[in-house]
Amino acid sequence: MTKDYTKFIKSGVKRKHNRKLFLFIVFVIVLLCIKLIYSMFLGIQINTNFTNKNIVPFSNFPKSRFVLPQEYADIYEKHYLENRAGSTIVSSLSSKVEGWMHYMVAKTGGNKKTTLEIGAGTLNQIDYEEPGVYDIVEPYSFLYKNSHHIKNIRKTYNSIFEIPFTSTRYDRIISIAVLEHVLDLPDLVAYSAKLLVDGGGYFVREYQTRVVFFGNFRIVLLVQ
Repeated sequence: MTKDYTKFIKSGVKRKHNRKLFLFIVFVIVLLCIKLIYSMFLGIQINTNFTNKNIVPFSNFPKSRFVLPQEYADIYEKHYLENRAGSTIVSSLSSKVEGWMHYMVAKTGGNKKTTLEIGAGTLNQIDYEEPGVYDIVEPYSFLYKNSHHIKNIRKTYNSIFEIPFTSTRYDRIISIAVLEHVLDLPDLVAYSAKLLVDGGGYFVREYQTRVVFFGNFRIVLLVQ
């Protein structure tokens, strides 16, 4: 009798756990659907705006970002690192989605190509890349300073504008889920063109991508 009761209790707990997991999965799916619908609507609005001659492209650049007080900055760094490490269920799911983006960008590489990654973060792109000449642009050194991949990096820069285009050129420039955070996107993309060899490419992977032409050079937008 006791064994049957214990078994009944355990099965009840298991059903309750499975129900919570099911509800969480449904919740995530609903959120993704809402985001997709919103993205489609936003895309229509953006495309409509760009056909209006009264709209000046990039008129909202450069953007600005205020400096956090140190106590808030410490909290930000802590949570940022936890997010990048996939420490929570949500960040873990996000990391898996981003893994596909990293994989697709890595397909454009090869060990004979020189690469510059913009917004390298915790250097997680290196897991997908073949060994080769690899430089990064990352203003937040706390993200990569303890990474075991740091030995694979030739040079690190706080800003892309630190790189001398007269003496440094790359076969490919890459960025994954970064451009939406850039304060002066037009200048960054224009300067990237100066850093590419003839026939080089800028390979971008974003959750939402809008096709815009940035001058006379090849930019490949890989849409997620």
